[in-house]
Amino acid sequence: MINECVMIGNLVKDPEKIGNGETLCKFGIAVNGYKADDVSFFTMVAFGKLADNILKYCKKGSKVAIACTPHSRVYENKDKQKVYTVEFLVNTCEFLNTRNAADEPQKKEQTENYMPF
Repeated sequence: MINECVMIGNLVKDPEKIGNGETLCKFGIAVNGYKADDVSFFTMVAFGKLADNILKYCKKGSKVAIACTPHSRVYENKDKQKVYTVEFLVNTCEFLNTRNAADEPQKKEQTENYMPF
């Protein structure tokens, strides 16, 4: 896939379910940089079964390896100002730790080339 990123990081808070139709979840991850105090934060969006599994097995602090595609969008905030943002659409997610061993999911989930936009 063109323009695919791979990141390993930790969720900064529990993933949240958004939307009314198909399962959609949004979460942030923190990724360490080269220096000890260098951390970058990224917003991730997952769809369908992948989103279901992330909601079920991940929580704040969970370590994940994610292959994703960058996506920019524009929306209007409550003050009627345009906001430009970049989010990453999750293609695959490998759970590097889980809540407990009894709930262990398959190690890799993948969407079926789902592109919502």
